[in-house]
Amino acid sequence: MAYSRERAIEGNRREYGEIYDLLPWVTEEEARRAGAEREAMIRSMPPGVAFGFHNTKLDCRELSPGCRLCGEGVWSCLFINNLCNGQCFFCPTGQGSRSEPVTHVIRFPDPQDYVDYVDRFGFRGVSISGGEPLLTLDRTLLFLKKIRNRFGPGVHLWLYTNGKALTRDILVRLRDAGLDEIRFNICSTHYDLEKVRMAPGIVPTVTVEIPAVP
Repeated sequence: MAYSRERAIEGNRREYGEIYDLLPWVTEEEARRAGAEREAMIRSMPPGVAFGFHNTKLDCRELSPGCRLCGEGVWSCLFINNLCNGQCFFCPTGQGSRSEPVTHVIRFPDPQDYVDYVDRFGFRGVSISGGEPLLTLDRTLLFLKKIRNRFGPGVHLWLYTNGKALTRDILVRLRDAGLDEIRFNICSTHYDLEKVRMAPGIVPTVTVEIPAVP
């Protein structure tokens, strides 16, 4: 399908609804300047930096399995709830509702339906996000177990967390439910690494992922 500026704008309007007109969209001139600045930054990278995923990602030498599946576009992100105990300034979502698990506006109150969805589209990875998945731990564990039981090691499972509610016991339960990788947002804990240090040796892959703000 040929690119249509009007179609793209209309798609954004549908997605963002009433907040669309409140968003500070860049002008064409601002976009050109930003593009030129980006190209200059890329050219300034030192030798040895490994670009990947059509040159949209920098330094891809030591990416986690979840990062690679994300970059390849072969994973599904399940928003397990809409609750959070963090106050990250960059977060655009509401944080006060248990809600039903959802992905791409499709709701999955029954984990078996989600497993069928993953199977239907052949995803090789699934991430559990939120909100904060640990605030509905039983639900999170149930979905992890259902996915692992269906696909075995054929689907890589990871979870996003700020770690505030994390304990060693919870880490063991997540691992036993099939979790392969855990990702920490340490911005929410003022860059405290205490909970991050608990995870190695329990969950196979431990990563830290936070927005980079110039």
